[in-house]
Amino acid sequence: MAKLKAPLFSFSARRRLGDDVVFQRRGQLNIAGKRQTHPDARSAGQLSWRHMFQKVVSLWHALSPAEQLAWESAARIKHMTGYAWFVSQALRPNPGIYLPLQGGVMQGGIDMATFKIENLPDPLADQEPVTRLWYYDNLPAGDPGDGHITLFPWNYDSIGQGTWTLFVDASELFNGDFRNVPASDLDNFTILCFLAAGTYTMRVLYSGAGSYGIVDIDIDGVEVGSYDGYNPPLTYNNVLTVTGIVVAASGLNPIRVRVDGKDPASIGYNVRMNQIAFWRTA
Repeated sequence: MAKLKAPLFSFSARRRLGDDVVFQRRGQLNIAGKRQTHPDARSAGQLSWRHMFQKVVSLWHALSPAEQLAWESAARIKHMTGYAWFVSQALRPNPGIYLPLQGGVMQGGIDMATFKIENLPDPLADQEPVTRLWYYDNLPAGDPGDGHITLFPWNYDSIGQGTWTLFVDASELFNGDFRNVPASDLDNFTILCFLAAGTYTMRVLYSGAGSYGIVDIDIDGVEVGSYDGYNPPLTYNNVLTVTGIVVAASGLNPIRVRVDGKDPASIGYNVRMNQIAFWRTA
């Protein structure tokens, strides 16, 4: 279709005739030439930027009316539309207001709030993220919780009853113990510990005296060991060893230490505990 200014065969014809011929004037010359065309190369760079623009446009349309209005307000001082300002910021090199939409290098931390990253592919390189399922499916030989686990009672997770305090005493193996002062029946505290499924030996280190009570140790609500702290006069570094403790399933288990009565000859319900240790035997 002809889009000319002035008659076709005049000396002042301008613009193009169809898709092939272009009329133009340069200086004192009237020129009729072939129209220059620029085919779409669809190079990787072109396709990447087209994809980026499409993503930005989709992001703009995903904004709420209030969010778009906020962009419009911010753009007025720059004599731009809200859409133009949004696009300029979304496509700017990092650090920008968004994560890179397609490749690039991110700077700064990411606050995910209540959202999460999903659909991660399996990793091919050491620095790639993994899903929790892939992590547990590809753990090396052995289970979390294998080996020797030493728990110091003063590193407890919760106290169910009583006032428990760390005391320093150079006569004890670790130069200190965890005590309930004042002491009452049913005083207790809990430590959370990951144990793999299997069979364990437990060793408890404690002090005993004439005012000490009976202490039970539970794993996940089941009693697995007990000792009587009544042992006058004061004795340090007593050892309770229990073998054949079965943990049915791997997981985070509550280890509860509780006062469970006392010897008739004891005058109190005191506890002085130094350590609880587990090691897997099968």
